[in-house]
Amino acid sequence: MRARRIHHWPLAGLIALACACSGSDLTEGLPDAGIEPEDAAVCETDKHLTLFINHEGGTYLPGPDNAANNVMSFLVMSRTMPANDFTATERTEILTCVQNHLAPYNITVVDQDPSPTQHNEVIVTSQSSADYSRPTNEEGWSPPSCQNGGFESVSIIFGDQAGGHLTPDRVCQLVVWTAQSNANLDSHVDCRQIGSWLEPCEPAILDEELSCGQFKAEDCSCGGTTQNPHRAMLERYGPPCTGE
Repeated sequence: MRARRIHHWPLAGLIALACACSGSDLTEGLPDAGIEPEDAAVCETDKHLTLFINHEGGTYLPGPDNAANNVMSFLVMSRTMPANDFTATERTEILTCVQNHLAPYNITVVDQDPSPTQHNEVIVTSQSSADYSRPTNEEGWSPPSCQNGGFESVSIIFGDQAGGHLTPDRVCQLVVWTAQSNANLDSHVDCRQIGSWLEPCEPAILDEELSCGQFKAEDCSCGGTTQNPHRAMLERYGPPCTGE
């Protein structure tokens, strides 16, 4: 599969980060990332994230991200985003896949609007990036690493691209990537890690020090040259709290 891009909006210009991995089974056999269950007693409720996968679209206004009020920092004018055409079964597969990947963290993944509860939202629309005058190989938009809006940001995944309709497993990986971006993670030069530009791979969230970069090692956007994705996710969200 060709690398396609999910864009971020930095203070000046755009930084393109890609998730070029593909998977085949959404609900079983997720890669072993070497992650052991964390002690639920150390969970921090103020780090909890509700992540909403929005399949139905809606009308959104420009402004600082506020998912509960349908306000997006990406827009310069009001836009209506149509629902995608995934079947009920495919939507359940996407939800289960994302939940499995994010299970080690204090993140609740839902596909029903939790408003007015504060949440991050990922809109999976039937539109393509061309509908927003963007290059046709872009798969979506997400707030930038190191400047992320916190627990009320809004991201977009374009379900239709010039290369064809995105598959449920691809959407799953892109949704997971938005949670990683929210934890200030870059792309990494390791095809096993979700967010890598490299392929083929078995995408997961790894508990290893990985070099930042697209096709070669580069400085990380938030400083340094390496990141441990699993540890960064734990720092941002913490482990699941008891009863979740």
